[in-house]
Amino acid sequence: MIYHLSRRQKQHGFTIVELLIVIVVIGILAAITIVSFNGVSARATFAKEKSEMATINKAIRLYYSENGTYPSTGGTNTWSGFGQGQNFVPGLTPTYISKTPQLAPNSNIDNSYLYTSNGTDYKLIRYSDNVNGLPSVQMNNSLTDPVRPAQSRGAWGYWTAGAATW
Repeated sequence: MIYHLSRRQKQHGFTIVELLIVIVVIGILAAITIVSFNGVSARATFAKEKSEMATINKAIRLYYSENGTYPSTGGTNTWSGFGQGQNFVPGLTPTYISKTPQLAPNSNIDNSYLYTSNGTDYKLIRYSDNVNGLPSVQMNNSLTDPVRPAQSRGAWGYWTAGAATW
């Protein structure tokens, strides 16, 4: 028997145009997902750092309630925390907090949690003097330092009323 293929026999598969449309749609969805993920990642980092700062702040307040003064660094312009280290807030570990939270070990020295106190007032800030500064999600919050909102790429944190202008 001889079989003849008719011209009307349907071809199976996708055309190049259909494949290109699918590839473009997948690309658009991937781009939207990546942009959305970057925003979530920045907010998650801020939430983590905010939680760590709140923990340190609670330990400072506990120190104050037991000693009547805040842990002193020797003055209002004597900042500790550049390069951090476990005792960047003097006297907290191990009595008031088992371990002081730290930024990632590969953080720049000018990208730190900083602390200063004269014993009467204190300021605990998340500071960055990097070219890009802190992400906008961190700088647009109620904890933004009034002294350093843009002057040194930004800072936010906790302080007593007397330290607000330092």
